[in-house]
Amino acid sequence: MNSMRYFLLAITAAQLAKTTNNDENALELNIFCAIANMAKDAKLENATASDLGQDYEDAWRDIQAIYTMTSNETYYEKGPVTGEKDKAGGGGKEPAYDSAWKTNKRKEFEDLKTKDFTGKQVQKYLRRAPSSFPQLTAIKIQKIYEQAAKLNSDVDQTTQQISAGEQAIVKAAHEALYGEDAAIKGDASDGADSYSFQADHGTACKKSAAAAGATLASDMVCLCASGAASQNADTNSKICDSTDTTFSAQQLDYSSQRGAITAFGHIMTSCSKKHSTPELNTANINNLLHAFRNAIGRHPGKGNDDHTYRFGKGKAASGSCSGEHGTADVCISYAQVLGKNTGRKDALTAIKWVDKLLTVKGKLATREQQIKRKQHQLSAMITLAAVAESLYEEAAHGRPQADTKDPIPKPDKVDPPQTKACEKHKKNKTACENAGKCEWKGKSDTEGNCKPKEGEGQKTQGPNDGTAGGAAGVDCGKHQVQQACEAENNDVKPGHKAVCGRIDYVDGTGKLPRPECGSSSFLVNKEISLMALAFVSLPF
Repeated sequence: MNSMRYFLLAITAAQLAKTTNNDENALELNIFCAIANMAKDAKLENATASDLGQDYEDAWRDIQAIYTMTSNETYYEKGPVTGEKDKAGGGGKEPAYDSAWKTNKRKEFEDLKTKDFTGKQVQKYLRRAPSSFPQLTAIKIQKIYEQAAKLNSDVDQTTQQISAGEQAIVKAAHEALYGEDAAIKGDASDGADSYSFQADHGTACKKSAAAAGATLASDMVCLCASGAASQNADTNSKICDSTDTTFSAQQLDYSSQRGAITAFGHIMTSCSKKHSTPELNTANINNLLHAFRNAIGRHPGKGNDDHTYRFGKGKAASGSCSGEHGTADVCISYAQVLGKNTGRKDALTAIKWVDKLLTVKGKLATREQQIKRKQHQLSAMITLAAVAESLYEEAAHGRPQADTKDPIPKPDKVDPPQTKACEKHKKNKTACENAGKCEWKGKSDTEGNCKPKEGEGQKTQGPNDGTAGGAAGVDCGKHQVQQACEAENNDVKPGHKAVCGRIDYVDGTGKLPRPECGSSSFLVNKEISLMALAFVSLPF
């Protein structure tokens, strides 16, 4: 911003001390040079910050790599489906794949490196088959990949929209400077020609000129050139800049289109040499048009000389912007243009090149929104990559889900009374075996243990199972009142498992018709089941 202020307003004390006709339009030329350089070069904001763009590319690559290295065998071996092909021998279509998948894209993912805790370069992602980690992790990786693929497509679309709008912006900026013509394409080949200027100075610059403001190029010549080709060079271009001896030695005139083209060339050479080039953006357009607006009519006048509409010094009395350097009557009068448009919301739009710059501003505003959207998309991909990394760690170190075909065996539940009955015969093999429900396990007929036979005194635990429903000898199911159910836990020591508790859900069965008092082991099963359900139901 400071450089912009200097660019617009800085006129050295030496310039201000010059004699009449020297540098009197220097401030106005500064403003025009800034606008002209900006429009000519049309330097646009970079659509993607270099660091963010590279981070995005790395993130999308890593997500693809994680998805590939944890994918099913078909995808891992063949890659994504690229289309369809005829089945061998006919009979319909089948998926087509990239034959170079393994040696190209997959190899790129397999060759990615990272540093381990010792600083050694190691393979970043190892193959992890889906069978080696929880199915829920595989589902989440799939979701992340689908979101990332959609996001990548959105980024491509936004990039295309930004690119497609760039030429239209440059073209409109060049039209503000050079004028509208079929020759203006919106590229480096654009330049000033006869379509940029009027037939002579009177048509383009004077108080009576209806074509004032048709192009910025024409107004720039009006600001510095004489109306006739015969005026003395010593009192010519110095009115705009006497410090640049190369420029001030030029004879500038607007006596014809050809003379104007030559004069404009000298002016632009000075502008590009002495002034920087502002970026073409909405803020700079606003600032420069504000400076232009404030400089119109800055030189005082007398009577009804319409000095309010003059840009440049002009003659103090009855000045008509005649292009006469001897009397310093060099300026552009917008009297015919602005004087008839004071009722508009912004009368300045009656100046054609100003209106064209405002068109550029509108296109730039759209582009700036597209750039913001793209930056959000790039950041979102980087965030997704961080999530994918954590899921890869789950896959790398997780265990597969339990196979329901091989259930975990449940511990036997023993009936305490039957156990006590058998223990009475622990020193007598014959008595033990004659008891019917006991079997002898010992070294001799008198040395060993008498225990219940397998299947005898053993019960499958249920939510209301009497003895097995709680601790030994506790029938949790008999309690119908919550206080009585919880009273069974009075003797439980701190840190030990509760004996009984109220339950309303049994794993594998569902919700009970009414709450019951059951073994605390069912409370644990219930908690695990609900936790798993909640985890699967999390929004993703």
